[in-house]
Amino acid sequence: MTAYPDRDIQAIFGMCASATTVEAGYERIMTLDTLVAGVHFPVETTALDIGYKSVAVNLSDLAAMGAEPRWLYLSLSIPEWDTQWLQSFWQGMLELMSDIRLAAVVVYRGELTVSVEAHGTVPAGEAILRSGAQINDAVYVTGTLGDAGYGLQQPDADLYLLHRLNRPTPRIETGICLRGIAHAMIDISDGLLADLGHLAQASSVSIQIEQERVPVSPNLLQCAGSEQALQYALSSGDDYELCFTMPVEKEDLLAACTASTGLRFTRIGTVSAGKGVQLLDHNGSPVTNTTRGYDHFA
Repeated sequence: MTAYPDRDIQAIFGMCASATTVEAGYERIMTLDTLVAGVHFPVETTALDIGYKSVAVNLSDLAAMGAEPRWLYLSLSIPEWDTQWLQSFWQGMLELMSDIRLAAVVVYRGELTVSVEAHGTVPAGEAILRSGAQINDAVYVTGTLGDAGYGLQQPDADLYLLHRLNRPTPRIETGICLRGIAHAMIDISDGLLADLGHLAQASSVSIQIEQERVPVSPNLLQCAGSEQALQYALSSGDDYELCFTMPVEKEDLLAACTASTGLRFTRIGTVSAGKGVQLLDHNGSPVTNTTRGYDHFA
């Protein structure tokens, strides 16, 4: 663990610049994400959970490219300087920062907004892009979907679903394991259909999803019922699971990833020529789904 906890909060949140290097034979992967109070998390969310999630969502982007996290840069807007809040926020960040360096921080006064820029590395030529899906690939997803979306919409949801909202697990080990296996990958932040739409567009392909294969948790089924659970799984974001395409002939290689990560993989569809994402029922007929996912400017 990087030795930050014994440093003064004023010093930690006062590092304004740094220099970093990348080893020969590696590429740097960079991502930037912003969390806004009342939009990406309820205003009553604890500082501890906000700190954790601000790191998690960025590590998830790195995971979706098969990268190993190395550095974080933080830009934080807070209504007022509150040492106790900042200490709790920092402890939440630290839960995911083993072997990750906080390279620079900017703090200023304003509405509660957290922006994190994460940098990682991947062996040259091994980054997994959204643009690599190939015709006849199968489509897979990790874990279960819809849990966080329900937790966001229903503040009285059970603890498991709220935990999935506030404490998403970035699938770093899985992303690394999928190097050389997955042709294309994306993390589910805006909703399955919306994010697969981004992948299909980047790859210039069409993707067909069998709705009955989309995995949902027993907790979500119990709270929402099967019909609504499916809608949450298709259209709500914040689960930060990985969705990827790969040749079905390599499916046996996923067993090694499951053995090392303990994570479940579910085949949910196929890639074909064309464009866009189609949802299919159990008979293979197209299903109209008007809710496609989170729109940042809707």
